[in-house]
Amino acid sequence: MELLGRRIESKYRKRGDARKWALLYSPAYTLDGSPVAFISLNPGGDKAPEGPSDVAREKGSAYCDTNWREDGKLAPLQIQVCLLFEQLGIKPENVLAGNLVPFRSANWKTLQKRRDALEFGKALWLELLDRAEPRHVIVNGVIEPASTLARALEVKERVDVPINWGRVHGWRGRCRYGTFTALPHLSHYKIMARPKSRDALNQLLVP
Repeated sequence: MELLGRRIESKYRKRGDARKWALLYSPAYTLDGSPVAFISLNPGGDKAPEGPSDVAREKGSAYCDTNWREDGKLAPLQIQVCLLFEQLGIKPENVLAGNLVPFRSANWKTLQKRRDALEFGKALWLELLDRAEPRHVIVNGVIEPASTLARALEVKERVDVPINWGRVHGWRGRCRYGTFTALPHLSHYKIMARPKSRDALNQLLVP
């Protein structure tokens, strides 16, 4: 993990980013085998958090037991992801969870050199996923990170699944580890406890 951290820090400095970085939202032991991987695009935030950047958490899940808001409540994305893990029947700390691109930005459009960042993140995650071999890879975003990871993992047998929210859909397919699922970004589409999306989620999340 130390070598991985130095690799990310070196790239971070060369890129000239300024809001720190975060790779995994789960403990390092999830790399030694986790049935589920959950991958978002990149960490967001208007300012860098306190403390140093790090590869992984010591324990727990950043999605379910970290304060992202000043009032101490879970952020909307955290609530959705915790509900996702609950539906999957897996403890949050046992999910290999993290960001395809570790470099933080206020939003994706404001991140500099996005293609460079995607290529760097793709190389990292191919190594991480080959090590963990999760049976189910779930990505948060049907455009990115889904596009980059689907190409890298040579996903086949794609099936689009409407979520009963206008034209928005998720999709699923098969990759080298098992099932690949792309969800609409859960910070924008709060579908995990939405009755109208229940049938679609059942289709998308079956291993």
